[in-house]
Order: sequence, then structure tokens, then C-alpha cells
Amino acid sequence: MERWANVGFGDVCELVSQREGQPWRRLAPTERFIATGPEGAFDRLMAYPTHNPPWRVGDKLHIYYTGVCATPEQVGRKDLDMAIGLMTIGLDRFAGLANRRGHRLGAGGSLLTKPFVVNHDLLEVNAEPLMRGRLKVAIMTPDENVFPGYGHEDCTLDVMDPDAIHHRIGWTVHKDLSQLRGKTVRLHFQVKSTALYGYRLLNVS
Repeated sequence: MERWANVGFGDVCELVSQREGQPWRRLAPTERFIATGPEGAFDRLMAYPTHNPPWRVGDKLHIYYTGVCATPEQVGRKDLDMAIGLMTIGLDRFAGLANRRGHRLGAGGSLLTKPFVVNHDLLEVNAEPLMRGRLKVAIMTPDENVFPGYGHEDCTLDVMDPDAIHHRIGWTVHKDLSQLRGKTVRLHFQVKSTALYGYRLLNVS
């Protein structure tokens, strides 16, 4: 969504989303997804998307946008300097939940999903370690009891590769979710100094 300033600098872009059949909503009102640049930058006055979808290059998304700069004398006129800018983000990393200081304070963050039925064997998370980040996943019943062998202490994900997008989740006894097929479960994430963007369920190829 383009957000235009009434005066001065600051024509920027925010993220909006929609689930089918529901209204559009702003994910983080006033938080800039594409922001204007610093003084003297080519995108100092405006930064807004080119209305093209992101271009996937490997595990990155390339997002092209229009940048505009202007001298004080040019503001309000049509002869503005315009250029195409490029921002990149990791695949499917438009928005996430993060714990940023858990590695120092000993406290972390947690997330509990809604119940769903397991119909795949593999679990992968899209997560980014920030500073010696850690992530553990437990599999729980709908009333939040841990399935045997699927606790946080059983999760074998240790050090996350900061260059990887997806991380495969396994447990000491259970290497995947195959033992839970057909059962209704909830995922309970524990993170420290990590950004969690999403998760996906896959079948063994």
C-alpha cells in the first residue's frame, strides 16, 4: 500500500494482506516496508513499488521500486529526478515475529499455533538467527500436552545456518511427523534471538 505524505518527504510503502473472503488489513500501520532514503539519496522524496510482483532469484525476492529525489526548488514541480531502486528480502520473509535479546537476558519468546490435522511427514521452519539464535519446536495435543518424544528438549535443531531460508525439524527419537499422521496437533515454538517467518509441512519426495 502506498502511503503519501500531505507535505514534505515521506511517500512510502506499507504491507497489507488479505485472507480469502475477508477485508484487506494493514499488517503494521505506520511501519515502513519500503522507506525513503537519507538526505541526498536518489529515493529521498518518494519510494513506492513499481506494481510488479517480486522476482524470485534463488532464495531471495527482488522487489523493484520507484525512487524520487528533489531539491527544495523542485518540490511541487514535475521535473523531478526519478530512478528504479531494488530491495531484496529472503524468500517469504515479508513479516515475522522475533525475539531479539533472548541470548543475553536468558528469556526467549514462544508461539503456539492453532490446532490442525497432520497430513504430511516433514516440518520445516522459515527462520533467521539474529545473534546466536536458537529455535526449538514441540508437538502438542489441542489441550497443550506434549506428544511423547516430541518435546522441546527432544528437538534436534541446534545451530541454524544464517544463509539458509528453511530449516528441517526433527526430534531425537522421531525424525519427522510420520507417527502423528491423522492426529490433531499444535506446534509450540520456543525462540531466542531469532525471527520466525513461517513454517510448512511437506511429504517425503
